[in-house]
Amino acid sequence: MYHPSMKEKMAALEDRKRSLAAQVAESPEPAVLRMHPSLGDLYRQKIGNLFNALSDPAVRVQAAEAMRALISDVRRFRVRAASTSW
Repeated sequence: MYHPSMKEKMAALEDRKRSLAAQVAESPEPAVLRMHPSLGDLYRQKIGNLFNALSDPAVRVQAAEAMRALISDVRRFRVRAASTSW
């Protein structure tokens, strides 16, 4: 049974690295995603509506259950400030 030497393994990995680097270099740049300028206003309005629904005793339980059904996972992470040019 043949077992490749460490040099052969490293040479194969270097070839693979070059191949992957070439693929990355040839692939097109991803499209830039831009948010609609009024998206923040719409978000504030929806959060306000949610706050009102959760504050109303008549629909609080149903609103809370609906909100829990929409949330599958809560994660906390840091976001680095990104420069944006509109």
